[in-house]
Amino acid sequence: VSQSPQYCDYAYDVCNNDDGVMMTALRWTRIFILKVGRMYYGAPLCLMLLPLMVGLAIGYGFGRIKQQRAESNNTNKERDYQKNSKIWSFFDAFDTIFNALSLFSRQYITLLLSSCTTGTQKQNNAALPSKEKEARMRHELLSNEQTIQKKKKTANTPQHIAVIMDGNRRYGRETYPENPLQGHVDGSQTLLKFAEWCLEESVEMLTVYAFSTENWNRPPKEVAALMTILQTYSDELRTEALKRRIRIQVHSTDQRRIPKHVQSGLDRMVRETAQFQDSPSLILNICLSYGSRDELVQACRRVAASTEITEESIQQALLIPHNPDIVIRTSGEVRLSNFLLWQTAYSEWFFLDKHWPALEKEDFLQVLNDYAHQRKRRFGT
Repeated sequence: VSQSPQYCDYAYDVCNNDDGVMMTALRWTRIFILKVGRMYYGAPLCLMLLPLMVGLAIGYGFGRIKQQRAESNNTNKERDYQKNSKIWSFFDAFDTIFNALSLFSRQYITLLLSSCTTGTQKQNNAALPSKEKEARMRHELLSNEQTIQKKKKTANTPQHIAVIMDGNRRYGRETYPENPLQGHVDGSQTLLKFAEWCLEESVEMLTVYAFSTENWNRPPKEVAALMTILQTYSDELRTEALKRRIRIQVHSTDQRRIPKHVQSGLDRMVRETAQFQDSPSLILNICLSYGSRDELVQACRRVAASTEITEESIQQALLIPHNPDIVIRTSGEVRLSNFLLWQTAYSEWFFLDKHWPALEKEDFLQVLNDYAHQRKRRFGT
């Protein structure tokens, strides 16, 4: 621009020639583009507004094209549309590309804004004093899905949980009317998940009521099917226990009624997981063909034959001498059912309405939360 007189003289000379008109126009166009380019790169506001203006112009142009196309259809100008079908196809392709770019731009802007918001929150948290920062973090934790899990991480976490796995048959009848025994299969899978939950929450011992001495009175066909499921399940449970360093113990007060092929699988499961007896991640006690009254009678006989009968001596003579902190019974039933009568004298009982196969981790965490914050164990004092 500062040298515009020279350019004007040059243009005058060239314009005298018929062949130089086009060259003059191209030269002035080049000057204009360079000047605009310098202004564009030198102004941050232009860097921001120009793409926006270009986008608005393109959007307005396509909007007008669509409007004219609609008007053309409404006024029966089909001949003109067919005549320019290639042009319309070209604009359709650009329209598709434009819509895709618009969608991408909206998602990118949303992501950019969210990242900026997160960064601002982090900066605000860093500027807070330590006590205020802890309070804010605690408040945020209480507003998400892990609230219950964070609450129960206290010294009140139970070390021994016992479970009456009730409702397998009823669950099977409701969920699999043609094959109710499938409820027992689903229940066995729930036990695997429940053991995993206990591992995650640092529970040291899990005792489950798998089959009572009274269950032998069920129809022979059902009992035989349950024993078959148990045989298959014991192999799967053994494999999972070896992976997770779980020590398994099977406790029976009437072992003679267990079929030999089932007992063989149970013995192998107990034998192979005994390698973790010094440092197990979890001890899993399975009460199978078990009754607590029989356990007490047998314990008293052993104590009477060897030493003085005291509360401590009976406790040590039991099949399971460890007292549960929590006892969970599923399926809405509210009774003890001859399970750990001695050991649960001061245990906290939780009766859940869900059938055992339908139990979820949320239910388990809710029990732990209630135990830690709502139950006060005084042991009679």
